[in-house]
Amino acid sequence: MQVRLKLAVIAVAGAASLALTAAPAVASGHSHPSAAGREVAYGQLRGRRALTESAKLHFRIPVRLHGVVRTRGVRVGESTASEPRTVRTRAGWLAGRSGDISRRSHEDKATCRTRYRGISKFVVLGGLSSGAFAGASGRGWETFRTAFSYPRLPSGKCDFDGERSVRGAMISYRLVIPRLRVNAH
Repeated sequence: MQVRLKLAVIAVAGAASLALTAAPAVASGHSHPSAAGREVAYGQLRGRRALTESAKLHFRIPVRLHGVVRTRGVRVGESTASEPRTVRTRAGWLAGRSGDISRRSHEDKATCRTRYRGISKFVVLGGLSSGAFAGASGRGWETFRTAFSYPRLPSGKCDFDGERSVRGAMISYRLVIPRLRVNAH
């Protein structure tokens, strides 16, 4: 008698746990689950690669993405501000629109070095994104930095119009999206 009672209790408990775990799946219907969280992409070039890429109209900076989607890719620069910005990764393309650029540049005459920093808003374009980023949404900002050294003239002044030096050449890119929402497939 006690064995039958124990088996009945186990069967009822199993059925109840099955019903509880299946209920959310049935209730969700056809909607796709989504994941949201912070996404950061960062990449940097130094030396000869920085000089080579800075001279190109469509520069390419290798980046690593950490956060909701962890992958590697390439940030591709476009020629105009109206074109979407893209980060091409193994997981798909992350497309976005930039706007409201804040620029700051500085020429240091003591070290013959120039620095530039541009910060702009970044809005994810889920319709133009692909792969893991298809249908994604979110807002953030991107920062683009450069630093280059120039030769010194015999007079002791800096030749900012001259050839840039490989030593100290740097390009970096950082994209931060505090709340990126992607569809989990």
